[in-house]
Amino acid sequence: MVFFAITVEKYCMIKYKLISNGIKVKTKIIRHNGRKSGHEYYEIYIESKEIEKANKVIHNTMLI
Repeated sequence: MVFFAITVEKYCMIKYKLISNGIKVKTKIIRHNGRKSGHEYYEIYIESKEIEKANKVIHNTMLI
């Protein structure tokens, strides 16, 4: 499962919450080279067996 974050603040907040809840994550930063705007996207990879737990953590994080 992959979750995307557009800002570094959201990315850090989600990653911290997942790790704090014992969910192992892998991350990847994607830079758009098409424009000189400096846009980056952050992908957070989660193992399939932990998707349900990760969904709950992420939805609770978004409500804050």
